[in-house]
Amino acid sequence: MRRGLGEDVYVVLAGYDAQTQNATYAVTVNPLVNWIWLGFGLLAFGTGIALLPERAFAFAAAKLPEGAVTTTLLLIMLMPAVGLAQTVIPRSELRKQLEAEVMCTCGGCKAPMNNCQMRPNCHGLNEQNAKLDAFLAKGLNHDQILEAFVADHGGQDVLAKPLDRGFNKLAWAVPYAVGLSGAALIGLVAVRWTRRDAAARPSATEAPAGGDDPALRERLDDELRDLD
Repeated sequence: MRRGLGEDVYVVLAGYDAQTQNATYAVTVNPLVNWIWLGFGLLAFGTGIALLPERAFAFAAAKLPEGAVTTTLLLIMLMPAVGLAQTVIPRSELRKQLEAEVMCTCGGCKAPMNNCQMRPNCHGLNEQNAKLDAFLAKGLNHDQILEAFVADHGGQDVLAKPLDRGFNKLAWAVPYAVGLSGAALIGLVAVRWTRRDAAARPSATEAPAGGDDPALRERLDDELRDLD
């Protein structure tokens, strides 16, 4: 067992074979477990403060000027918001669109830049962000930036979807053509089967094969008399 702020790791001997000298271990990783206990401790501490009688806070409130507590609390609440506003860099709509269309090159997540599972310490994502910043600084438009990424990478596999031009247009049209052809084929087969069943079904005005059997009619009359 190894505990840490980021995760807890448990290694258990699940089984072994003495003859082959092989052992099987079960490894379990539980992330952020200690933070749950820390949160429980804070909850218990806050509950204890809330259960204190009002006179326990009287001495503290008496030493502070009127409105000082409210002002201090407001400043504490606004400090994270101010820091966040200073660190967040606004992104343009073009950049957001390109981040969804350009792949991260780290090789581990196989995802677009805006969905990289290894951020923020991903070397591939950092390299792609630097290239994207450089292309945007040059004033390139959407299509030119995609072409620049393809030329720099050496292939269109750096894009989440191929460029809609040349042979790729045919690739986009093939699934639709296959779907329409399949639907037309299914409809044609269904129509032929319906016509074949209609042709094989005897008409209501046609007499049944074999004509009228006197023996069967007499037997039917006997059964009807027994029912009466």
